[in-house]
Amino acid sequence: MVNPASMMTTFCVQFRRIAAASNCLTERLIRNSAIEDYPEKDKFQKIHKKEIRQIQAAFSVIEKTYSVKIPISEIGYIYDILAGI
Repeated sequence: MVNPASMMTTFCVQFRRIAAASNCLTERLIRNSAIEDYPEKDKFQKIHKKEIRQIQAAFSVIEKTYSVKIPISEIGYIYDILAGI
C-alpha cells in the first residue's frame, strides 16, 4: 500500500530540486554560461525525444521571457532531476 505522506514528501523533494535547478539554469542562460557538456548527449537525444519536447514546452516561458535558448545539455540535467537520477 502506498503511503500518502511518503508520496507528498517525495513530491516536495523533487519540486525543490527542480525549482532550484530552474533558477540556476535561468541565471546561467542570462549570463551566457550554460552547461554545454552532458554525458552521452547524442544518445540521450535519440532515446528521450518525447521527454525533451515536454521539457522544452515546460520551459518555453523562460526562453520567451529572457530571449534565451535552453541547450540539450541543460535539458539533460533537468531530465535527470525529474527522473531521480
